[in-house]
Amino acid sequence: MGENLGRCCICVPTRLGVFMLGIFIFLSGLVCLIGLFLQDVRFISGGYSHATMIVSGIVGSLGMIFGFLGCLGAHDNSARYILAFLAYYGLRTATNVAVFTADMITLAKCETWLQSSESEQNWNPTLETISAQGLCQWTRYCYVTAFTVDFLLSAYFILIILKYYQFLNSKPASLLRFPGDSFVPGAGYKSFEEEADGRGEKEPFPRYAGGGVDGGGRGTIDYGPQPPNAYGGGDAAATSGQLPAQSVEYY
Repeated sequence: MGENLGRCCICVPTRLGVFMLGIFIFLSGLVCLIGLFLQDVRFISGGYSHATMIVSGIVGSLGMIFGFLGCLGAHDNSARYILAFLAYYGLRTATNVAVFTADMITLAKCETWLQSSESEQNWNPTLETISAQGLCQWTRYCYVTAFTVDFLLSAYFILIILKYYQFLNSKPASLLRFPGDSFVPGAGYKSFEEEADGRGEKEPFPRYAGGGVDGGGRGTIDYGPQPPNAYGGGDAAATSGQLPAQSVEYY
């Protein structure tokens, strides 16, 4: 029987969910790359200091590469590409945690930033703007809320990607076939044999060399060594050398 892969986000098939996540990470990486060029924290996750903005921007920009690998892995059922996508997603989540911690330390100085000597030594236009407009508390509240939601979603999707990778890694790629004629992948897999049995189809090719011809005894003998009269269906001329039939497999 086919093994149920389950769904993510309540109603999305797991494979399709990983594919869509790869698209999101790719687009997110593109936005981070733009933020790095513009030096604008609005395009980057976190980054209320120059160092955290650079780190978050670089790691986020790598999503253009690994997001593409995630899409490709989901499309081709490639465990190797999905593993690379999983490793990057874990790195991205860990980086976001580190950047959030550093940013909260920076934002703790927000109210007194304009009066401190540190503001003259370490120029931080983002923090100066927030402090001058009196938005320190509001910024911290929004940042904590956004980070909490992002972290919970990231942890959830790490489990989804890990589950999908373990599934792909445990099944030979040649036996993976998702129901449906389009890319919409469904929620499970079926081997070619199971899918054919479910439609009541008979094997379209003979099981061994010599089967299917006149007197060939089609469908009467399985794989493996055949008795002398199997090759050629009992024809004396064909069996004089008593050559063993060679099995033929089709994929």
